[in-house]
Amino acid sequence: MTQDEYVAKLKGQLDQWNAQVKDWEAKAATAQDRLREQYLKQLDLMRGADQAWKSMHEAFERARSEFNKK
Repeated sequence: MTQDEYVAKLKGQLDQWNAQVKDWEAKAATAQDRLREQYLKQLDLMRGADQAWKSMHEAFERARSEFNKK
């Protein structure tokens, strides 16, 4: 193998590795986007659950107040 062939072989390997790294970076970015999306959905769910809990608590307190009047 000549020096030029050897350098070309090494360059080809580096090109493959660079392509693989770009692929991994793209997958990581996609995963981060999905995780961020899931986090926001869970946050919305948590806020909704908190609001539902507050409404339920207020309704319970109103009912208790009405029963205590009688």
